[in-house]
Amino acid sequence: MTSVIAKRSIVIGGHKTSISLEDPFWQALQRIAHGRETSVSRLISEIDKARGEGGNLSSAIRVFILEHYLSRADALAPAERPRSLLDQIRKGDGAGAIDGGSGATSTLSDGGSAATSQEASRL
Repeated sequence: MTSVIAKRSIVIGGHKTSISLEDPFWQALQRIAHGRETSVSRLISEIDKARGEGGNLSSAIRVFILEHYLSRADALAPAERPRSLLDQIRKGDGAGAIDGGSGATSTLSDGGSAATSQEASRL
């Protein structure tokens, strides 16, 4: 299994920062944010605040996603549990990759909109 690492820029507390994550993690973040009725940027801001001063943000995001799906899997009866975390991420509302798998850079702000660098250049 190969996974493209996508780098996206977001604004956290008024400061622009870049985050590199594999596509399945960006997809999972999008699903989690949608389920919480918030933007991906706001969700990342919450993860950033919770991590404190230790560790890097990309790692904190991966751990957050893992903990989110593990807690959901623990709530299911054994027969209902998906075979793997990736199976669970791929199931659901059919939301695709934020960048459509192109590997393009996206910009997210607290407004919650995502535009790839290709889309931004057309604006």
